[in-house]
Amino acid sequence: MMKRLISPSSPFIHLLVLLLLIALMTLISSIVMMLIANLFGISMGQLPQVINNPDESDILFLKILQAVQTIFMFLVPALLFPFVIKHNFTRYLQVEITRQRILWVLTPLFIISMIPVINWLAALNSQMDLPASLDGIEKWMADKEKYATNLLDKLLRTDNTAQLVGNILLIAVLPAIAEEFLFRGALQRVFIRLTNNIHAGIIVTAIVFSAIHMQFFGFVPRFLLGLVFGYFMIWTGSIWLPVLAHFTNNFLGVLYYHFYQGEIHEGYFDTIGATNETIPILILSFLVSGFIMYVIYQKSEPFRVR
Repeated sequence: MMKRLISPSSPFIHLLVLLLLIALMTLISSIVMMLIANLFGISMGQLPQVINNPDESDILFLKILQAVQTIFMFLVPALLFPFVIKHNFTRYLQVEITRQRILWVLTPLFIISMIPVINWLAALNSQMDLPASLDGIEKWMADKEKYATNLLDKLLRTDNTAQLVGNILLIAVLPAIAEEFLFRGALQRVFIRLTNNIHAGIIVTAIVFSAIHMQFFGFVPRFLLGLVFGYFMIWTGSIWLPVLAHFTNNFLGVLYYHFYQGEIHEGYFDTIGATNETIPILILSFLVSGFIMYVIYQKSEPFRVR
């Protein structure tokens, strides 16, 4: 048992290697961020204030920091990981494009059909109330949620098409690729080997994926999305279907905010499925998304991991 545990091919060792890569890239990311701050004339003493309470003049700087963090903390460790553990890059991260063209249509349709379900889960999650003994933790979680919401609000604001395209790249394209390569491409595979169970590996990865976003009042819907992305990876044998699903989810949010500036948490779009008046739509959402997911499962038969 001990010999297997310390073997270079052990999933435990692979997990440690991946965590070390993430830690190393996080350190490099911090150094790059400090250099960028210097270019913007922001001192080390001013940096925490700019990050925690930015004004309009800091938005470009924050967007660059966001891109740097996403690339170094998520994408680079995932890309380096197969080489470090001496695995074939293409096979390990499953970067081959699926030949089932219908999956490229069904995947975004599934995410769109899931919107009422996601809204319903988000509404339930937002009502989370911890015991009085955990008031401190609940306040910390609420503060993190408020900060994340305020930051996203400022990053998403757009005045023209060029800014919209920039936000699509920053918030939809880049995170979809970087996060899926790390979580589904690398981490999920390690957890599946650690637990010796595909479903357990997908669940653990989805928990980590949702928790890492530090938005606890949106944990449940993001966890569900993590499960969906994980199963798409296993069923289709390609990283690009989870990437497409992730991109579609983020893209809809960016596009919605572009047309409803400042009303992202008050608009009708976010209440579909979460109010008594829209319960029929919620039921339809369950049925349609369930049917589409079943079709995706069936169409993935030639590529499915056994």
